[in-house]
Amino acid sequence: MAEESGQSPKVVIKRVERGKTFQYTTIALLIVLVAGLGYVVYGDNLSFGEEIAAKVNGEKITVTELNRIYDSLPEQQKSLMTKEDVLEQIIQLKVIYQEAKNEGLSVTEDEANNNLDLLLVSAEMTREQFAQNLLQQGVSEKDFIQSYIEQIAAEKLINKSVLQNIEISDDEASNYYLENSVQFQRGEQVTVRHVLIGDVNLSTAEKESKAKGLLKKINKNNFCEYVTKYSTDAASVPTCGEYIFGMEDPYVEEFKNLSFSQDVGDIGTVNTQFGTHIIWTVEKLPPGAIPFAEASEQIKEFLKADKAKQDYDLFYQNLKAKSKIKVYEKALL
Repeated sequence: MAEESGQSPKVVIKRVERGKTFQYTTIALLIVLVAGLGYVVYGDNLSFGEEIAAKVNGEKITVTELNRIYDSLPEQQKSLMTKEDVLEQIIQLKVIYQEAKNEGLSVTEDEANNNLDLLLVSAEMTREQFAQNLLQQGVSEKDFIQSYIEQIAAEKLINKSVLQNIEISDDEASNYYLENSVQFQRGEQVTVRHVLIGDVNLSTAEKESKAKGLLKKINKNNFCEYVTKYSTDAASVPTCGEYIFGMEDPYVEEFKNLSFSQDVGDIGTVNTQFGTHIIWTVEKLPPGAIPFAEASEQIKEFLKADKAKQDYDLFYQNLKAKSKIKVYEKALL
């Protein structure tokens, strides 16, 4: 099983000339101030009449607001962003939100709360935990929701003005595939299904003993039943405990080694940091090229995001040119 996400790996598109993997999300994320819930904590309600960092069409951004956001950043992110960078992102959001209001793209509190609930579910965080997170940063839910309304409205404008206008044709995707064929080579892959005996109330020996006992009864025909009944890897239960990966993917070594060393059809057990796994090696794919049909959708997503970034930059620069923005440099010292 994967050491980090626990998810089956997908096709990864790389720009060979830069030697690094580019991962894109929607262009709307360009305007999120910082990564993670609970950090977008600015807005008129948090202005304390203190020193001004910037004005956007007359709307103030105070040094207090800027410092609050910057100080909330994880240390790793602080090493990548200066306070000026954060201020520029705040300004971007203000400019786009103001334009969204001008175009009548309103967002209600109910809509913001519903969106937030969905985000919290995906982040496996309860509303109570989120409220505690905000409280620790001295921010009320009311203030957060107001700033979140601005973000959603801005995202709506970006979707309307940028994303909805971008289409990537099959020919464009095919040309990219042919011109970058080296990116679409993969090593040997294996498909496995597993049952994890990872009950925290059991000792290592007890987990292994339980798995060995189940191994005597389990087979290809009843494997999914055993996954549903016994596996503690909840994320993989709906797919019968299935994972697909290569030797270079970030999976636990013991899990990976047994998966590849077994012959197709074999079922065996191995101990890892998560417990004892019963692993069925379902299929092995030899090294080779990833078929275009398998890669096409992700190629389109990649090309769309690449185009969207360019279009977004132009879109924002046009809005910025029409805006009155003043940054008070002395306030950033």
